[in-house]
Amino acid sequence: MLRVLSIACLVLFVCLQSPAQTPSSQLPGELRSLLQKSTSDAGRVPLLWKLGEHYLTRPDEHKQDLDSAFYFVQHALQLCETLQDMPARYYSIGLLGRIFFESGQQEQGKACFREVAAYYHGLGNSQEEMTWLRYLAIFLPEMDSNYPEKVRIHGEVLAISRQVKDTLRQEEALKEIADVYLRWGKLDTAELKLLELLRMQQAVRSRKLLYTYDLLAAVSTYQGNYNKALPYAMETIRQMQLVKDTAHAGIFYNRIGSIYGELGHHERSTYWHSRAFTTEKARHTHSRYVVCGHLVRSLIWQGKQQEALLLLRKAVKEDPPQSMVDKGAVARALGDCYKALHRYTLAERYYLEMMHWEEQMGKGNISYSQEVYYSIGKFYTDRRQYDKAGYYLRKLLTLPAGKNSAINRKRDTHLALFKVDSASGSYLSAIRHLQLYNLLRDSIFTETKSRQLAELQVRYETSRKEQDIQLLRNRSQLERSRLQQARLGRNLTLAGIIMLLAIVGLLYNRYRLKQRSHRQLQAQQEEIHRKNYSLEALVKEKDRLLEEKQWLLKEVHHRVKNNLQIVMSLLNTQSAHTENDAALLVIRENQHRVYAMSLIHQKLYQSENVALIDMPVYIRELVDYLRSSFDTRHIRFELRIAAVKLDVSQTVPLGLILNEAVTNAIKYAFPGERDGCITVTLRHAADGHLLLAIADNGIGLPADFDPGKSNSLGMSLMQGLSRQLGGSFQMRQDAGLAIAVQFMATSAIINEMIPYE
Repeated sequence: MLRVLSIACLVLFVCLQSPAQTPSSQLPGELRSLLQKSTSDAGRVPLLWKLGEHYLTRPDEHKQDLDSAFYFVQHALQLCETLQDMPARYYSIGLLGRIFFESGQQEQGKACFREVAAYYHGLGNSQEEMTWLRYLAIFLPEMDSNYPEKVRIHGEVLAISRQVKDTLRQEEALKEIADVYLRWGKLDTAELKLLELLRMQQAVRSRKLLYTYDLLAAVSTYQGNYNKALPYAMETIRQMQLVKDTAHAGIFYNRIGSIYGELGHHERSTYWHSRAFTTEKARHTHSRYVVCGHLVRSLIWQGKQQEALLLLRKAVKEDPPQSMVDKGAVARALGDCYKALHRYTLAERYYLEMMHWEEQMGKGNISYSQEVYYSIGKFYTDRRQYDKAGYYLRKLLTLPAGKNSAINRKRDTHLALFKVDSASGSYLSAIRHLQLYNLLRDSIFTETKSRQLAELQVRYETSRKEQDIQLLRNRSQLERSRLQQARLGRNLTLAGIIMLLAIVGLLYNRYRLKQRSHRQLQAQQEEIHRKNYSLEALVKEKDRLLEEKQWLLKEVHHRVKNNLQIVMSLLNTQSAHTENDAALLVIRENQHRVYAMSLIHQKLYQSENVALIDMPVYIRELVDYLRSSFDTRHIRFELRIAAVKLDVSQTVPLGLILNEAVTNAIKYAFPGERDGCITVTLRHAADGHLLLAIADNGIGLPADFDPGKSNSLGMSLMQGLSRQLGGSFQMRQDAGLAIAVQFMATSAIINEMIPYE
């Protein structure tokens, strides 16, 4: 069971902390096709990354997959160096580092991640530096020799996060350090770090408390303190429900089931393992068959071997296992079922299949190897096939140490080897294994029980002192109550007499006042009814007049808009009979001015509000009209308009200024159809003013141009309309021409910008 918890903890750690990107949903064939069609190096780099990540994250990856990943990422790195794209170059180096780690080249992997972190340190980018240092610590292989370095690296991240006062990063780094100590087997240190993290998270009311409580439950479980582990695990569920974060609910349920199993409550264990399997199966997680194996063994403990077998067969039929880990977990569970059913030939077959998948996976997962070696060794020990049992059990003891739960597994292994050596006549070896078994058993028992007894003693002393304090408080409260009751009785008697006299007087006075008030209220009520009738009539008349006025205003705006449209049609007809280019130009300019005014009246009669114009809509439509009136394929328009509504008196001159400025920019700013951009901005200025700015990045005005001496009609119009607005008119040349009109707004303004392009 303890190995089960270790695996579950590791699964949770990987799910929460892995920096690997989500593999691309595109197939490698599609990516290769896109790569061949891509004509730019900048476009090829992301495709090469995706191909590399695809082969790097394939389930049950083989050497050829890593070789393919290395090829694509190395190619991406070369392109980044050619493009001199430094962020992309160092991201490629980070991917190479991960590939080195996956292929067992630890030093090369460390060098890559250190190089990326140093690059961001040089840029002063603390966030990216911490990210890549964290990646380095996570990708270092899970080995005893690497745990000190993992702690040091996470310590670097913690120091940087404290320096930049990043609370979230501090929490993350503390959790990583505690998690490393947990996997290292240094449980007391892990518990101290987790309690420090817990206090920090409680102070800021973090939403990640559930993960800290889960790790505390894991630490207490590995310490053998299940009475403390269970409350932590239950608090994990409560926090999960509180913040509605059920992403890892199956792992949390599975931990509670394992704790109940260690406490001997197998029915409760089955309940929680069943919830865990249902959750993991629904989400199709990688750990669903590991959890299914826990549920199967829990049912076997209750003597429900046949039910466990049926459940496992149904799960495999509905969702066949794909990865080697899944297949190994299913084979082990089947072996456990058939062993419990006394069908030992089938049990041996599935245990051997389990060993086959373990050998295929290699030596990456020490905890899994310990479990499978012990399972098959225990099976052969029970079957009295001691030669086979001894082979697997001794192989278990040769595995690297590091996981804290290996203490329990080694204890059970030494007991099994005692039986094996006793049966084979190796009595000295048997005695040595028995001594080691007793030593480990006593160590675990003494440490666990002494801690639990100490906690029980503290609880007892605390409870007794609290009872004594409460008894003294109760006695003191009783004495005060007696004195208060005596004083209260005397005071109540006097107060009652006074109150009775006062009540009689008040009742009589109240009766007289009530009679007089009743007569006054009747008269006032009649007067109120008369006034209400008059007010209702006035309100109805007012509403009728307002509705009629609203309709008349809309009709006026409609007719004005139609008249302006007729003027535009007349100008259009005149232009058809005019061959003078200068006259045609003047007619078209006047058409644009008339349209700017016509659009205002159109918006007024189409809107529910006949007094105000919605400026973002009006300016966008006016600019679209001007854009379509000229050849503007080479010009890009950018609009940044605040959500402002203005009345007609300000909208008409503002629209004419905008028309003149945009028309001039289109006609003169970009000769020879050169590419350019016209930017229109309407934003808030200081003291309730608005600022309209029309800017282009064209050739600007001639060097000798003087706005004060210009006889241009458009320039005169813009200056005169600016004065009509009561505002200021400014022109400046800076990589083009910019015209700005600042004026006082007379309507309510909504503070937000509406970009448009």
